[in-house]
Amino acid sequence: MIEKTFMPTSLALSLLKEDVPEQKLSLVSELSKNQKKLIIRCLLEGNIELLRHPKNQSDKNYELMRKFAIMLLRDITKGNKSLVWQAFSPLLVEDTEAKIIEAFASKEEIPDDDISVSVDQTANLTAAIANGLKYPELDSKGNVDYSELIIFLEKLCKIFKWDVYESSTLGYESRDGSHGKLRWYAVILSQWIKGTGLRFIMEQSLEYKRQNRGSRVMINFKSVTYNDSLEHRNIVISDTLQAIENVILFSISNYFLRFSTEYKRYRQVDSFPNDWYEYVEYGTTNPLSIMLQRNGFSRETSTFIRKNKDDYVVLTDNGDVKLRHSLLECDNVSVRKEVKDVLYNVPELFIG
Repeated sequence: MIEKTFMPTSLALSLLKEDVPEQKLSLVSELSKNQKKLIIRCLLEGNIELLRHPKNQSDKNYELMRKFAIMLLRDITKGNKSLVWQAFSPLLVEDTEAKIIEAFASKEEIPDDDISVSVDQTANLTAAIANGLKYPELDSKGNVDYSELIIFLEKLCKIFKWDVYESSTLGYESRDGSHGKLRWYAVILSQWIKGTGLRFIMEQSLEYKRQNRGSRVMINFKSVTYNDSLEHRNIVISDTLQAIENVILFSISNYFLRFSTEYKRYRQVDSFPNDWYEYVEYGTTNPLSIMLQRNGFSRETSTFIRKNKDDYVVLTDNGDVKLRHSLLECDNVSVRKEVKDVLYNVPELFIG
């Protein structure tokens, strides 16, 4: 039997009478006063590309500092008195806000609610799309030319200033001045959107290390030559998984979302073919797989249905794609479970 304990009434009353400590936004403790002063000074100059402070500032702290600078600029230009604005308000003396508004008034792009992209990046993106920039085309088999993908990513690198804002990943410069990591990410990206399984992607990463003498891995912050030992293989697998999760599915996905959103706004369309944001989001270039995932199926189940489409997929006279109820009786247990859930939530997707 569990013994119940009760708080004494006198203690409970005393706690209720105590003042609740003032809640502070994380930036108050994360950003120093000098960093906040630097943010305001840069905004007064009409500059959102912040200097690092201190010079050895970590990427994580710099990213935090930059995001709050974007949020503060948005609040000032829109007259919001948010928690961010309140944290900076002691430093916004006299006509500081008016001067910041004036500094950005001549810029075509205005701050929006996307704190992952600043006005300088947005201006570059709009100009590039106006000049005809678009995603690389796929061939009839859904493959992309690697060199064309690299060219496109290099253009995005310049547009979004990855060498400044993503210097440890997308904008990382090798000793020869090239974006070495970007080329690696391009390989993984092309594999991911084709629906390639994680196991195959891992094997390809390991095979690359084996075939390229002089390939290196990082151990205890030191670069060492790859020797295909268990330790080194585990490092390669870990690095590849992190690249997929943190770079492909987060960073690149967010940049592609911004590109697609701006492309649709500029072209005045609700959607467009060859949308790479969808390819990354759903891990495939196949229209059927994308449609299935939009309706709640996992990437794996969508692949199963696509591979067995002759048995379970029906194209109606109106051109709509429907699924047969017989999918509930397929051999795959996990697929049957998902089908049952989707049937409950989206019954109109099924027929027969």
